[in-house]
Amino acid sequence: MRTTLKKITAAAAVAIGALLVLPAGPALAIGQVSCADNKVTPAKLNIKTSASTYTSRCFSGAGVTAVSIANVQRVEAGGNTLTVNYELAGLYHTKTFTPGTHINFGSVVRVYELRIW
Repeated sequence: MRTTLKKITAAAAVAIGALLVLPAGPALAIGQVSCADNKVTPAKLNIKTSASTYTSRCFSGAGVTAVSIANVQRVEAGGNTLTVNYELAGLYHTKTFTPGTHINFGSVVRVYELRIW
């Protein structure tokens, strides 16, 4: 009985020691950033707001995030690999972009997920 208790206590001590000694990994999170920030090359979505005007939303970081952005006309990958899940004419599509590439959709789409690698 005492040997079992000693083994359990030793295993718990090793586990706690590993938690204290090993560094935590980086957090993976995508966040919306300013499109004018020159420190990063973000993924960029150009959104049509009227017949002749557009606005942009930019994202940076690594990971995956669910979004619901309608009227997207153009997607730019920025400095990372980017996967975009979008809806066009009621059908769902996935497109992966290498750094520095983009696509101009023939019409507006709804983007529902972004993954930055």
